[in-house]
Amino acid sequence: MQDLKLAVLIDADNISPKYVKVILDEAASFGVAACKRIYGDWSDARLKSWKDVLLNNSIIPIQQYSYTTGKNATDSAMIIDAMDLLYAGNVDGFCIVSSDSDFTRLAARLREAGKLVIGVEGTYPPFTYHDDSGELTGLDIELGKALAEKLGVEAEFQEAAWDSLLIGIDSGRFDTVINSVSITDERAEKYDFSDPYYYEARRVVVRADDDSIQTPEDLKGKKIATNATNAFIPWYEAQGAEIVGVDTSSEAIDLVLSGRADFLGTSVPVLNAYLDEHPDAKDKLKEAFVIPDSEDVIAVPVRKGETEYLDAINAALAELREEGKLKEISEKYLGGDYTESAYQ
Repeated sequence: MQDLKLAVLIDADNISPKYVKVILDEAASFGVAACKRIYGDWSDARLKSWKDVLLNNSIIPIQQYSYTTGKNATDSAMIIDAMDLLYAGNVDGFCIVSSDSDFTRLAARLREAGKLVIGVEGTYPPFTYHDDSGELTGLDIELGKALAEKLGVEAEFQEAAWDSLLIGIDSGRFDTVINSVSITDERAEKYDFSDPYYYEARRVVVRADDDSIQTPEDLKGKKIATNATNAFIPWYEAQGAEIVGVDTSSEAIDLVLSGRADFLGTSVPVLNAYLDEHPDAKDKLKEAFVIPDSEDVIAVPVRKGETEYLDAINAALAELREEGKLKEISEKYLGGDYTESAYQ
């Protein structure tokens, strides 16, 4: 994949030179810094610490004299340069470096140039991952592309660790995150969520020849293979099940297949991942029932108050659902249609 050409624009009035390596390293994770400029009044003694840093990192200083107090000319120069670069089409993206919140609108305007910036992990199959050729793919990648097409923009995926994805919405780095984000009370306080596009309920899985488990009441006296950190252990114990400790889901499935445990509780993606690696086990396991109140509802988060944006996403999702595209994507990556609640 060809590296993106980036414009790195730094506000010297608000950024210390000690951060320049962090800034350039972060930019390098997304592409090549084809343009590196820094803005300030270089006659001001407070900026003299930037001198060696600029030389060592080939950053071009842009002089703006401070003729007035209050809002100085540095901000205006940076904004004008950014817009010139945008309309010239010489760069693929921007890295705006400032602690000044006045640049938030500039970042938003640059994004309005026809891109939907989507945060993803890239390491979470079957939702966002790299295939054998290195291409980013998965259920959420296809969904993001389909949404962007409906919205009339280009989908741009940026990878980040899970812990920093939603923070990327807060900072304006991402327009949204499409990475199997479930709706929780805590998240709903910070973000608005679209209509759901996927439902993930935990299921009790048994051997294909075992008909003794069909309801929660049948778990009494049965052995479940599960990790000790499983959040559903209290529920299993309340049904009278005996816990058999394992470290991984693969170990749990192996114990059930060997008869050393009677069942396991798992989600469709986890089970399918195992079956992809062990195709001979597909006829040896079956779903007994869906665990009550275990369903995660997956949707698209956006910043609070972006009503028109959220309405547009919901309209696009509704069209994709009506056209059968959501079902098609679910069946492709999950082996079935999980676009409706398991409890309906």
